[in-house]
Amino acid sequence: MFTRPRFIGSSRRRHVNRGLAPRLIAAGLFGALLGSCGGGGGSTTPPLTVTAETLYSFGGTSTDGMGPTGVLFQGNDGNFYGTTISGGTGGGGTGDTGYTGNGTVFKITPMGEETVLHSFAGAPADGNSPVVLIQGSDGNLYGTTQLGGANNLGTVFKLTPEGVETILYSFTGGSDGECPAGGLIQGSDGDFYGTTGCFGTGGYGTVFKLTPQGVETTLYTFTGTTTSGPDGAIPFGQLVRGSDGNFYGVTAQGGLPCVPATVSSNATTCGTVFKVTPEGIETILHRFSGPDGQNPIGLIQGSDGNFYGTTFGGNTNTTGGTVFSITPEGVDTTFYTFATAQRDGDSPEAGLIQGSDGNFYGTAAGGGESNGGTMFQLTPAGVVTVLYSFPNSSSPETNLVQGSDGNLYGTAYRNGAYNRGYFYKLVLSSH
Repeated sequence: MFTRPRFIGSSRRRHVNRGLAPRLIAAGLFGALLGSCGGGGGSTTPPLTVTAETLYSFGGTSTDGMGPTGVLFQGNDGNFYGTTISGGTGGGGTGDTGYTGNGTVFKITPMGEETVLHSFAGAPADGNSPVVLIQGSDGNLYGTTQLGGANNLGTVFKLTPEGVETILYSFTGGSDGECPAGGLIQGSDGDFYGTTGCFGTGGYGTVFKLTPQGVETTLYTFTGTTTSGPDGAIPFGQLVRGSDGNFYGVTAQGGLPCVPATVSSNATTCGTVFKVTPEGIETILHRFSGPDGQNPIGLIQGSDGNFYGTTFGGNTNTTGGTVFSITPEGVDTTFYTFATAQRDGDSPEAGLIQGSDGNFYGTAAGGGESNGGTMFQLTPAGVVTVLYSFPNSSSPETNLVQGSDGNLYGTAYRNGAYNRGYFYKLVLSSH
């Protein structure tokens, strides 16, 4: 099984960037703005100036969050919310050097004032290793943890804005699956939809529905494997509710064999893009094969109705992921292929956003001038431009968020004042 997903525990270990120790240790300030960029084709001289500011450094106390991951969003109160996979008052930890605790949910103001809303205590009463957080229509926060709960196989939780937590569901590892690393999305019916990365009747993950009262229904079980398809295996990343009311997502493996066999692990299937109806009818829209990328991260639906995403890997040792689009009918276009460890970045670990200017923005976790990752822009015409290079080993893993002030916000897993990650703002301005 390939190791990119941040699965914690047993054989489902989270990935190790380019074979190095988990989350390389680094320190320092933001890197310099990229000029003209090398690597894969399609990159141009940046038309924008990017000014970066570190607003908050995680890990300043033993009870603070450490290692921000998952999904960052701006709440209806104007503050930013997210999760750290480690830190907090609970015991345990990821095994990553210097990272302790079961993880946290945090709130950060646009000025960088942080509050830990909840520290996870772990099994059996609480979750462990949170990954994705959303705000429900009732104003409460909802999310998943990869581990913890009654069976230590993951949970779905609710958190009030004041930090009062309720465990809505604990996964059993049976037909309901385990390790819900993809988080949740709320449907038009008010129920929550999500995926588990493992088990279910097919052994390789599920799509589930959960009512706000905690009643779970398994809608679909994936039947692909890490070595054969044709169905997907190991759904990864957050589902997106399409304009047609269906749910769209990706699986990290399953589908077609990689050509050549994958260079990132011992798995031989490259992943899929799928659609599933609210009733649980699944359709595979695209099967990656290697040249068009492997191990997709997640999707968003653009204003044109098409879906956009990134893949973590390519089909050779010199390709480090792609940026792609896919129509609702399954027509795939690869816009850009990253060159491993080059100035244009490699190995995206987060999905894209569409900015108010109509362009798409994303990050790559590695590569760049200091091998700390990059931020890039994709125009609707398919032109990719690398705009910014992060400092050594920062590893930006959460999606970018365009704040109500028009600036871009995000987090990095490493670096900051305490080398436990940081929350940053990127200001884009025309030359």
